[in-house]
Amino acid sequence: MSKNAAVVLQQSENDYMSLKQGEFETITKFKERFDNKLKAYNATLDPTAKVSEPRAAMAFLSKLNKLQYGQFYAHMINIINADPNAIPSTVNEVYQKAKASRPYSSNWYLLQYQTRFASQYISTYAK
Repeated sequence: MSKNAAVVLQQSENDYMSLKQGEFETITKFKERFDNKLKAYNATLDPTAKVSEPRAAMAFLSKLNKLQYGQFYAHMINIINADPNAIPSTVNEVYQKAKASRPYSSNWYLLQYQTRFASQYISTYAK
């Protein structure tokens, strides 16, 4: 790890900007990672340039896995588009709402894939 402030800023900015929720990562684990990356990024910034809570909340929303939270994301964006005052004020607010929503299970996608693969295999090779 570099001790040069410009390099540290660039590394922490890249880490924060490229952060996304993993396909099999729980929202709780993702929030922990998000909070850590945001904290590291803010620590490198000038106090007047730190990421505000509403901006961080919108970033958290956009970094959620779209397979699991796509409907939730679309719902939140529609609400915000209809009422600009409905922007979430904190990351925790988005986290709580997302956690309460019913995400698609990655096991469902795996089951669909396995079912399709099995039916293709049977129709092709089991004649």
